[in-house]
Order: sequence, then C-alpha cells, then structure tokens
Amino acid sequence: MQSAFVETMMTTLSRFFQGTMEFLPRLLAALVILAIGWLAAWVLKLLVRRALVVARFDSFCAETGATQVLTRADIMDSPSILVGRVVFWLVFLVFLMAGVSALGLDVFRTYP
Repeated sequence: MQSAFVETMMTTLSRFFQGTMEFLPRLLAALVILAIGWLAAWVLKLLVRRALVVARFDSFCAETGATQVLTRADIMDSPSILVGRVVFWLVFLVFLMAGVSALGLDVFRTYP
C-alpha cells in the first residue's frame, strides 16, 4: 500500500515538473513578445503624438469643435494625446494576442 502511494506521487510530480519545463520556454517567449510590444507601442505613441503636434492637429480640432466636445465629455487631454493613447493600445493589443498565442494553450486554440 505504501509503495503504491509513493509510486503514484512520484509519477504525478514527474509529470508536473515535465509539464512545467515544457511550459517555461513558451512563457518566456510570451514575456519577451509583450516587452517588445510595449516598447514598440510606446515609441509609436511618441512618434504619432509629435507628428500630430507638428501638424497642428490640436489647433485643427479646436477650430472644428472637437476639443469642445471632448471638454464637455470631461476629457481634459489634448486630441493628440488621445490619438497617441489609442495608437499605443492598438499596437499593444496586437502584441498581446501574439504573446498569448506563443503560450500555446489549448483553451485559446479551441475558441469557436
């Protein structure tokens, strides 16, 4: 009885450690993808924001009334900052999906 229990525990622990060792490289890959995605999104956010400032996007929005609409919606950031944030999150979400895909979990592959 004792040896069957010990054998079952050793088999279970062996499978657990084997699964962990197979999963760790995929987790590392997902973390690297997320880090690269965050960096790429941050750089693109800055580039878009500066390009919009140079193009005088904020003054264009003020002339067309978009800034007043944002102010009425209690959004105090400038339109160029908002567009930069949208670009950041769109780029980061693409990398997030790639990172989740790199994990290789069956739950995400069998989505209907």
